[in-house]
Amino acid sequence: MTDGMASVINNPHRFYIETPMIQGLHDKVTQWLWCGFTGGLVVGEARTGKTRAVRALQSPLLTRDQEPVSVHRVAYGLRDRQTLRDAWVKLAESIGISVSPRHTAGMLASQIVTFLAESSLSNRDRQVVLFVDECQFLTLDQLNVFAEIYNDLSEAGINGVIIFIANSIQFEGMAKKLLKPEYSYLRERFFANAHEFFGFRKASELKSVLKQFDAKHNGTSMLDSFIDTSGQETWRLSSLTELIWDIYIEEYQKPRQITSWGMEYFYRFIKILIQDYLPHYDFRDSGNCEAMIANSLEASGLNPTLENLTKKYR
Repeated sequence: MTDGMASVINNPHRFYIETPMIQGLHDKVTQWLWCGFTGGLVVGEARTGKTRAVRALQSPLLTRDQEPVSVHRVAYGLRDRQTLRDAWVKLAESIGISVSPRHTAGMLASQIVTFLAESSLSNRDRQVVLFVDECQFLTLDQLNVFAEIYNDLSEAGINGVIIFIANSIQFEGMAKKLLKPEYSYLRERFFANAHEFFGFRKASELKSVLKQFDAKHNGTSMLDSFIDTSGQETWRLSSLTELIWDIYIEEYQKPRQITSWGMEYFYRFIKILIQDYLPHYDFRDSGNCEAMIANSLEASGLNPTLENLTKKYR
């Protein structure tokens, strides 16, 4: 195993695999861009990979004329104070603007809009995209920050697209409030169009990702960095797809009624399987493979230990 590949796979922020879900999000955001949408909502359960997918979109978005679109992202969290200025400060810091106590909300708004306007110069359509991650932690009043940004960009002839990302369960309360008539200006501008994000829901999706470990580049594959396939050159990680999927379905999806296999759990699973098991045991033996897959799935955290622990106290 090469040290370079080990350092990549052990760092979840550097380890990147193209998935059908990331491609689906890319296609949806591109559709919103090309059709002139002012915003949208990406919603999904926790640990499905929404943020990772959004990070993957921070460079390859293009206009209809194949010119680059600048993409920016801000992520919010739960705070004891939820003021308009707090929302402006977090956004300013996220795009690299230094903030001091003397900065008012108005001063920050001006700098942020100027920054986004300059970013739109990357294409003739004057398009710029802003992702607002974990938006369920914002108040409805704080959402007005983004309505103001959109309005100011529009006044300057700039096509701002503001896309909110939310945890589907935590977003429920905000969604109900947004349905009220007095919030129609926010709902129709940013939340009328939604894209639901999932982890793996089909074996074919899993197989498409496993094939990337098998793919040869300059005569070697990602899998070759971890295991020696000498004499077994035709062996492929993707050949384990059905076995992996069957164990996941029977041991986790059905008992726990999981909607989809979240990407965070998958990344842990594949890291454990190709680092801790496949290099040390005979992967050509079907019985070994079944045990290695089962152990890797268990170690990935699909069965939360806190949940099992709390059962003792019920």
